[in-house]
Amino acid sequence: MLMLNPNMNSLTYRDGPRTGDPSKNFRTESEKCIAGSALNLVASDTYWRLALPYGEDRDHPWCNPLVKLEELKVLMMPMLVCISEMDILKDRNLEFCDALESVGKRVEYEVFKGVGHAFQILSKSQVSKIRVVQMMDCVKSFMDL
Repeated sequence: MLMLNPNMNSLTYRDGPRTGDPSKNFRTESEKCIAGSALNLVASDTYWRLALPYGEDRDHPWCNPLVKLEELKVLMMPMLVCISEMDILKDRNLEFCDALESVGKRVEYEVFKGVGHAFQILSKSQVSKIRVVQMMDCVKSFMDL
């Protein structure tokens, strides 16, 4: 997921609200169904286990910003969220957008068809190249608001 704040001169990359011990949390449909993704569940869970403080799980705010949604409401400016259709994190990214909208934050999102996690850097396919151009157009339009 790429989150963009139009009032800052930087991009913030997040892996989305995913983490920790899968036995303690549910799996979304996109996590269960997408085969061949550049990011798989085993790798994602491992990355979060290595990144989070010892003993923490998916409910830690580093990986699940929804646990501190009220704080996000105060801090965050309008946001563009770029989501890959074939990313295992797609459902969590959409849930994040819905939650922000529910507390009155202005959120725009775009789902890029036919590409997976980090397609901007991990794939050299023709579809990925087209989606990168489309994503940059979305970013430019959003920044012009």
